[in-house]
Amino acid sequence: MWYLKKCLAIDNRLNESSLFNFKNINESIIDSIIENSTSVSDFLERIEVNVIKYEVDEKRIGFLEKIIDDVSNKKWVDIESLYFESLLKIKESSYDEAVKIGLVTKLNGLLKILSEQLEEYLSKQDSNIKEDTVYFKSVKQLLFCENLEKLNFGNDDFNKSNTLILNFNYTNLTHQWAYEQENTTQINIHGELKSEENKIIFGYGDNTHHKYLELEQANDKEYLKNIKSMSYPLSNNYKKLLYFLNNGRIEGGDNIEHQLNFEVLIYGHSCGLSDRILLKTIFEHENCDVIHVAFYQDKNDYFDKTIEISRHFDKKDMFLEKLKPFNKKLIIPQIK
Repeated sequence: MWYLKKCLAIDNRLNESSLFNFKNINESIIDSIIENSTSVSDFLERIEVNVIKYEVDEKRIGFLEKIIDDVSNKKWVDIESLYFESLLKIKESSYDEAVKIGLVTKLNGLLKILSEQLEEYLSKQDSNIKEDTVYFKSVKQLLFCENLEKLNFGNDDFNKSNTLILNFNYTNLTHQWAYEQENTTQINIHGELKSEENKIIFGYGDNTHHKYLELEQANDKEYLKNIKSMSYPLSNNYKKLLYFLNNGRIEGGDNIEHQLNFEVLIYGHSCGLSDRILLKTIFEHENCDVIHVAFYQDKNDYFDKTIEISRHFDKKDMFLEKLKPFNKKLIIPQIK
């Protein structure tokens, strides 16, 4: 919704990079729509009532329309999965190869703009966050070892030190928390905001998809430009993760003997297929003992996540062995 409002605002309306172009505008009601819209569906209803029209960039692909449709109806959207669906749709279309490559290049351009806008939005949110709130104290209590034992996380052999926070959301919010804990580190596996050394990785990560080989054999780099595994080697983050999984400790962290086995706590990740190559590596690793799932609101969210987690296992008996049963104490705190 933030980006839709931005595109509607007069300062950005004529911006060539805007993906949503608004027409038939009554300037007197624009500020009211921007200030009072509470959701994407509410925003769209307000512009429809005021007979404002909008167009999206590149209708043949259908990528932007599907994003708006999903976020309006489902209240949530997996942009990375929709990107991959659009990529396959182009590949399997009846267009000749030159047109296909042109559309894939356009699709990659759309994703790049969305990635840049996401980075701008998150940077503004990140700078406005205050950590001294009841909410963040609750989050810390759930995430870190000294309190997790009180929540029945782990077992009697759980090593309170030697913790890795594998951060997927680009921000550095938990970096200070990790710094405060003994033998704890954080890897921003998909990049950091405003970082040249660790740029944001935004794309799709299921190299095991049955259609992926067709993209590789298309013999044009545009098809693979936003496949996450292509970007992992640009930093040492993935290598650091593998070292932790294989050795049970943080590379270069200390000389203490550690147990090889590790436990996983999933916190705030949907576990969708857009991160399959990474999650599969973690979940099916021989040193992974158990998987705990923090949930949103109720058991329904836990159930939905178990379905997603199961998709990362080739051996379904291993999935059932590793997944911990629903634990009502692992509820994710929410800002009121």
